[in-house]
Amino acid sequence: MFDLLRGVRRRKTVFSNSQGRGWLLKITSVPMTLFLFAFGFLLLLLPRANAVATNDNFNQRATLFGDRLTVTASSVGATRAPNEPAMAGVDSGASLWWVWRPTLEGRAVVDTTGSSFDTVLGIYFGKEIGRLDNRWGANDSDGGNLTSRIEFNADPSVDHSIVVAGKNSAAGDIVLNIRLYTLPVIVESPKDLEVTSGQSADFRVRALGTHPSPKESLPRIEISSADWASCRFPSLRR
Repeated sequence: MFDLLRGVRRRKTVFSNSQGRGWLLKITSVPMTLFLFAFGFLLLLLPRANAVATNDNFNQRATLFGDRLTVTASSVGATRAPNEPAMAGVDSGASLWWVWRPTLEGRAVVDTTGSSFDTVLGIYFGKEIGRLDNRWGANDSDGGNLTSRIEFNADPSVDHSIVVAGKNSAAGDIVLNIRLYTLPVIVESPKDLEVTSGQSADFRVRALGTHPSPKESLPRIEISSADWASCRFPSLRR
């Protein structure tokens, strides 16, 4: 600051009255750079309102691209439209909207893991907020988690409108995660085996695609993209 003050220019002007007595007036002029510096510093001290996210309304949904993505946003200052549908049977508000269209058919998982408040999650089909088709809704995930999770069959021919709101109009930092798992396509089938009673049989299959944690009864087959999966049936008997 002292370096800036060196740029202050001072002038001395002498005035005299009718009696011949004079006085000295010192005039100080402040350079424009110092003025702008002081003005900017004062602006930093002023309280600033949080900017509301642009996807506060259904008609201004943010478009999402990709089949495996994570987006973040703040719902502080967000509102709830008068005709906005209720989600998961709970009172909610301060909602933000996105629109996502998957590139392939598959099993999609959408969740708000990592968000800083109690979220409510909804997925809709439709182009008008007053005539939306309520497809899926979730409040709390399993295990008492205050974030939300929905798993569903994704349709690449339809726009999926995704809304995240706060339970009882809570607001905060949103983390929205989307994962699409394509349905497995068998590219090489298991070969026939002949075993005697009491022996084990090993089958191998090669598939393209991914699937999240299948829930078939044991033995479970985990299939990863373009990989081999094996399954053993121990002690086969007639």
